[in-house]
Amino acid sequence: MTELGSCPPISQPLSPSALEALAACPFCFLAEKLWHYKEADEPEEELSALDKGGLWHTLLATFYREQLDAARKAGRLVACLDAGQKARYLARLRDIAKQLLADAPARVFVGPPGLWNLQREQIEAALEAWLNHELFLCSDKEKAFHPAEVEFSFGARSSHRVPPVNVPIVLPGEIGGHDSQFSPSGRPRMTELGSCPPISLTYVLPLEGRLDRLDLRLDDPDSAQPLVTAVRVLDYKLGRSANHKDDVKEEVLSALLAAQLPVYLKAAMEFVKALETQKRVRVDWGKVWQESQAAYYCLRDIPSRLRGKKPALLAILKWPGPDLRAFLSGDDTIAAGSLFDAVRTKVLEMLQGHFPVHPPECRSTSCAARFVCRYQAVPAESDTGEGGRKRGGS
Repeated sequence: MTELGSCPPISQPLSPSALEALAACPFCFLAEKLWHYKEADEPEEELSALDKGGLWHTLLATFYREQLDAARKAGRLVACLDAGQKARYLARLRDIAKQLLADAPARVFVGPPGLWNLQREQIEAALEAWLNHELFLCSDKEKAFHPAEVEFSFGARSSHRVPPVNVPIVLPGEIGGHDSQFSPSGRPRMTELGSCPPISLTYVLPLEGRLDRLDLRLDDPDSAQPLVTAVRVLDYKLGRSANHKDDVKEEVLSALLAAQLPVYLKAAMEFVKALETQKRVRVDWGKVWQESQAAYYCLRDIPSRLRGKKPALLAILKWPGPDLRAFLSGDDTIAAGSLFDAVRTKVLEMLQGHFPVHPPECRSTSCAARFVCRYQAVPAESDTGEGGRKRGGS
């Protein structure tokens, strides 16, 4: 995408988190993503939440990647845990954790030895609870989902060779008189035509990303060509579900303030279509559209949820629009109120140079753009809005 009117150029595909930033505060998106305005991070006193999350992601991905390798050698598409092998699984988890935690101080700042030892003990103590939760999730054999991919990437740099989620964007003529020809890479080349009449241009905006885990529900995991009846995408979170309860609300999804799970599920659906084309699976699309799930996997909730025999998953229960299929539509037509419709609306506003501060009264002390924001000369003391929800931008 090259410069159109007053809009700064966007040379890279957008990620789901970038969509969320654009929806939360267009001006903050402009400052951070396009102007690359960023403050230096304050030094941490102990292992940061980001680095701790990275350790957990790597640990769980390594464990399931090994289980998937073994499953594929046996001719299965998914990894099915066996409760009878719990001791072996736990021993392997502890071995992986021991190696990761031993290497961590050489890769990230872990803080004073006393605090680091406490963090290590907390991670090690949580392993058995996580494994018990995984065995609980797959205890109902008819309804259970099983991991098919971990650290699943989609886009031009995808290690899984999965294409990006392409959102068609039609530029109305009033944005500018340009002629567009696509380069071999798929990105448009713009050529000035002087005083030519306004025309509409169509191109695609690629969305790229990586999701933590893609699960499938299969009628017979041991079959040579199993039947897929549902898809589930999971995003690991270190905190409790209470921290993300707003992110599964219909109005928040419609506004793209929580775009990650919908985009991930769209990419997962395309992955399943590819498996079907390759004749590796059969697909009951009626059930898939009705029973597929997208959820936050809240690791800190595991102990309490296990006591109540409930999953530590915060799932989206109600999708915007009539149903999931309509919300993720876009292959043939884009339905009003769908995910693609919301993305297209935001992108068109951006291309017309509209980067409003939202909300004007936010005065966030954590926003990277607060020192260039025209609505706050001096950062305020609080960065939370009504109801305690953190503001998305300046």
